[in-house]
Amino acid sequence: MIDDNELSGWDLLEKMTDLENPNDARVAFRLFCARYSHRLLRYAGVCCDKWGLSIADGERAIDITFERALRHHSFNPSKCDGNDLDKGIEIWLKRILHNVIYDIKAGRLSNLEAKEECMEVMRNTENLYDLWATGNEEDDERLKKAMLLLDEKMKGM
Repeated sequence: MIDDNELSGWDLLEKMTDLENPNDARVAFRLFCARYSHRLLRYAGVCCDKWGLSIADGERAIDITFERALRHHSFNPSKCDGNDLDKGIEIWLKRILHNVIYDIKAGRLSNLEAKEECMEVMRNTENLYDLWATGNEEDDERLKKAMLLLDEKMKGM
């Protein structure tokens, strides 16, 4: 069993991606999130307040940040100044969080309610066409052809 007190943030990152020990990976991910979530929550609060977003948007952004950290595992310890890897991981997570919050603000990331609408769109290409139509006849004609091709491909699924 993993003990949070004896592992650094870097050790937790390494254990999170260990596919040979999925139980230890889950525990490490939980410990990693617990260790850094309060730091990210403060940062998200400041960003969301500055950009006029809700607390729920900040919390969702933190969830997405941890998902991305787990999925991409792009932290490079050699890029850290000094020997404080924990601070380096925190800065890395805050950079990811900042980008996620900005994407939410810019409308590039949907919140939980919009996620359900996206699933509906994928089932119905007419709605997808309405969403992506530009008003340019040439572009919209190409989009219609792509939607017809997508419909054909989806029928076989």
